[in-house]
Amino acid sequence: MTVYADVLILINAVVDYLIISLTSYITDTYIRPIRAVVSAFIGSLFSLLIFMPELFIVYQILLLLLSSALIIFVAFGIKNKKSYIKNCFAFVMINVVYSGLMVLFWFMVKPRGMVLNNCVVYFQISPLEFIISSCIFYVIIRIVQSILKRRERYAKRCNIRLCNNGKTVHLRTIVDTGNSLTDPYSNKPVIITDKKTAEMIFDNLDELPKLLLPVHSVMGEGLIPAYSLKNATIDNIKDTPVLIAVTDKKFDGDYSGIVSPEILN
Repeated sequence: MTVYADVLILINAVVDYLIISLTSYITDTYIRPIRAVVSAFIGSLFSLLIFMPELFIVYQILLLLLSSALIIFVAFGIKNKKSYIKNCFAFVMINVVYSGLMVLFWFMVKPRGMVLNNCVVYFQISPLEFIISSCIFYVIIRIVQSILKRRERYAKRCNIRLCNNGKTVHLRTIVDTGNSLTDPYSNKPVIITDKKTAEMIFDNLDELPKLLLPVHSVMGEGLIPAYSLKNATIDNIKDTPVLIAVTDKKFDGDYSGIVSPEILN
């Protein structure tokens, strides 16, 4: 069967874009649309490996890891090593699941017009079939995202006691694994809460010195004000100085703040 390079690259670019978007969602890492497109196109160039003789599985794994590292670098950059490794791991795992499903499909059905070589999949389909398939993939991704969204409901809670100027405020927070907000100056743990709660702790925020922490979210990039607090007790065990970052968001449910898992370490 004839494999057309332009169709091959187009199909894999769309698949890579969906995988990159899902990676961004799972790791809660903001990505600029243009970077998602460019990284997907770069990833699709690795699909040209289909024209090479079949490689040993070890070489295929190494190429997957190297290509993933490059794609994640282009897509998200390297803000810090931890977030970069987390994004790479998520991207590789999604690729492994996708490749595994394609291999299973190949061995069970062996459809006409499908080629699988060096972990690269090629479908000989018309433009209309391609558009329909892309829409189906998109719907599947959205369903998966909706299921993963529910993880917040079952996320671990953390009780924090904040002390300032003789006042004590008890805060119930959610431990968000996707929260990578940190203090770049002193590496203090950061607690994100709303303005009303922050004013219960500090009284008048306008009279306090503040830091502006860079924040990245699905809504874009910006700065969030944060205020230093000398004493916070985590789950009645750990005492530590923290930064209280103040957001305009109002928290719903049984918590009034967000913390990173690092605060428990």
